Amino acid sequence: MDKVIYREYHVAWLRNDTVRMTNCLQTQPHWMSERRAILGSLPMSRVFLPGTHDSASYEIYVEANSENFVERYVITQDVDVLAQLIYGVRYLDIRVGHYPHTNIVWWVNHGIFSIVPMQAIINQVKTFLDKTNEIVIFDIQEFPVGFGKNLAVHHDFVAFLEEQFAGYYLPKSYGWASTLNTIWSSGKKLIIGYDERRIVNRYESIWPCVTHQWGNVRTIEDLFNHLNRIETESLGQSKSIPRSAMAELTPNTWDIILNRLGSIRQMAENVNINVTNWYNSKWQSTANIVAVDFVRSSGIIETAIEWNERRNSHC
Repeated sequence: MDKVIYREYHVAWLRNDTVRMTNCLQTQPHWMSERRAILGSLPMSRVFLPGTHDSASYEIYVEANSENFVERYVITQDVDVLAQLIYGVRYLDIRVGHYPHTNIVWWVNHGIFSIVPMQAIINQVKTFLDKTNEIVIFDIQEFPVGFGKNLAVHHDFVAFLEEQFAGYYLPKSYGWASTLNTIWSSGKKLIIGYDERRIVNRYESIWPCVTHQWGNVRTIEDLFNHLNRIETESLGQSKSIPRSAMAELTPNTWDIILNRLGSIRQMAENVNINVTNWYNSKWQSTANIVAVDFVRSSGIIETAIEWNERRNSHC
């Protein structure tokens, strides 16, 4: 049996009454703005940004032996989006479902599964932006349910985003080459990426989405080779659109049916310590966005903060 115990400023993970891991409940709600003197002259593509994969596929975890299929293979985070942002995440990977014949039309999905109403996620992001001077990328990457080839649905969704994020989003005309100082000076701290070029071309409110660099790999060795390749290839490149290293394993259908790799949580437990070490020792100079599952089981936030300081202070 797994359980998580909170006591003041630390969290402990117990399995069968044996402590497997402890960690300080360290939060970083202001890390970007606190380092404005270091980061202000840089565009987003040159900042090391901690991110989450399927950011809104979250559920508060209870017990491993009670997990159902959705909890094992759909849930990717164990804290909500607001908590992720407070911990230090600045890149959100969002997938959208459209359900026109239900009371709630717009949902955040993981594949075919609807997880959380989009309104709840928007409210969490606005709460964070209202309380901080941080810059957040809200990157809409997929439209797995209810969109199809119907661009009218996209227009409706963009109208919804514009209404909900009015006063928050930075116009596309600023462009990805804008520095953080330029973004801060605008008074708008939210960048909305959108994975449909025909729609992006029509609106100032949405930007070309971040480039996802997927390995679609099933072993830690293959993940290392994928990440090593993309980080090596990034040397000397000066692309303005940020890129996100998708630092997780991707099980195939038989892996899921036979439970060969374990749940997404188990895969993240095995992968995240390696990803943290790799980006702390091998790719700290090239990293842009690094998106992980179950971000609190990684050290990618602390690694990003440290190396943003070190590589831009010439230390």
